[in-house]
Amino acid sequence: MTDQFNAIIPIFFQNKYLNKIEQIGSGILFKSKNYYFILTVSHIIDFLEKGNLLVPGKNHIDIIEGSYSFINLHQDLNRHDDMLEIAYFKLTNNFAKKINDSFNFLTLNDIAFENRVFEHRF
Repeated sequence: MTDQFNAIIPIFFQNKYLNKIEQIGSGILFKSKNYYFILTVSHIIDFLEKGNLLVPGKNHIDIIEGSYSFINLHQDLNRHDDMLEIAYFKLTNNFAKKINDSFNFLTLNDIAFENRVFEHRF
């Protein structure tokens, strides 16, 4: 079993207007079959409008390579009120191999699934 904490990877933002890199969040590395993902939240994806997103590579911080998807923000909400802030990057296989060796990808075997009813009250 993979240590789940080793699957948490920092995500950095490189502003295309100000030559500056800063950490803006994190993601979870996940592998399913031969597909590699970074699971994160939608407000991380929003940063792509102003620059690049990067993660630690083997020798330096690398721009994420692959595609991404997220749940669209409902037209009546702003990001602060978004309760479905789910997003992911589907990494290219070559880029997944470039991830720093101190991080590991979780698989389905590393995740416990239980049948519980969850009721959220506001």
